[in-house]
Amino acid sequence: MDGVDFTGASVFLEIAKMCHNADIKLIFSGIRVDTDSGQAMDALLRNEGVMEYISCSHETISMAVEYVEDRLLEKAADVRRNWLLFEPLKKYHFTHVQKTSYEAFEEAFGGDLGSMLST
Repeated sequence: MDGVDFTGASVFLEIAKMCHNADIKLIFSGIRVDTDSGQAMDALLRNEGVMEYISCSHETISMAVEYVEDRLLEKAADVRRNWLLFEPLKKYHFTHVQKTSYEAFEEAFGGDLGSMLST
């Protein structure tokens, strides 16, 4: 980020507070503290209290996106681990697996074998 002044930092602070209240995690990228402008930006945001609400900060947008992807994959793994604990989801999963397994037979022999499975 370049060109953020105290007014911009205060707007960031308000946004960060709203996100915090809504349980939304903020992730910054592009603030490189190894440069003079990055150190100035980091100091400004810290002084205004913005950094208290930031979940994490990454040097590049690519690193931030990779971080978010990793968190999404972790959450998806949690869902996959737990979703078959519920009977309706077990039935749905079983039906899907059965229909998928019959697709090869449908192509080879024609017909609509998968639709004959009870849902």
